[in-house]
Amino acid sequence: MRQTFKKLAIALAIILAVLIANYMIIGKTFTYQMDNMLDSYVSCEVIPESEDALRVVSAEYKNGKMYATIKGLKTGYTKAEFIIYGENGEYSSRLASFYVHKSGIITMNGYVGTTNRFYIVGIEIILFFLVMLIHRIRKCIRTQRENMYSYALVGHLGVAIFLFVTFVFFTLLSIRQGTTYYTLSILVTVLEMIFTLYAVLSVPILLV
Repeated sequence: MRQTFKKLAIALAIILAVLIANYMIIGKTFTYQMDNMLDSYVSCEVIPESEDALRVVSAEYKNGKMYATIKGLKTGYTKAEFIIYGENGEYSSRLASFYVHKSGIITMNGYVGTTNRFYIVGIEIILFFLVMLIHRIRKCIRTQRENMYSYALVGHLGVAIFLFVTFVFFTLLSIRQGTTYYTLSILVTVLEMIFTLYAVLSVPILLV
């Protein structure tokens, strides 16, 4: 019992440390990038839908792009218009929607949208499944030595196969798309696809 509580405490401490690290890396600001579609540039600005919900920290232009940093002031959905002004009265604008979480983190395009520096979560997922896979393989080896035909070995092998498939899938996705590809909604969708695929592939094996 004491060993179980110790493992649980260690797991909770690791999760808490990861959450704090993610919070510090992602931060409470969101930097929006907008390409200049005009032939010239004069100035740029950000117009929040509600100044009570969003505050413009900075708006600058460099290398043909507008970089606008905003900070959330009130939890909930809000919008902001990003405008680049050119010569002769020309301008280019884009309206973006945001959600300000209670933690202060801002996600774009919904509650489970994208946020700055979210790539850290993609890296953590790959490392998590790798560690879990190694741990499960060790359990399989230990159980196989004790009883080759036990139900426990079947269970460990099933979990190990699922972890392996998930690890390979996320690794290949990260290599192809890059870890900056990840958003909350994409992570949820990918995990749903993996669970569904694993469940379908497991049915024939379970029947046998």
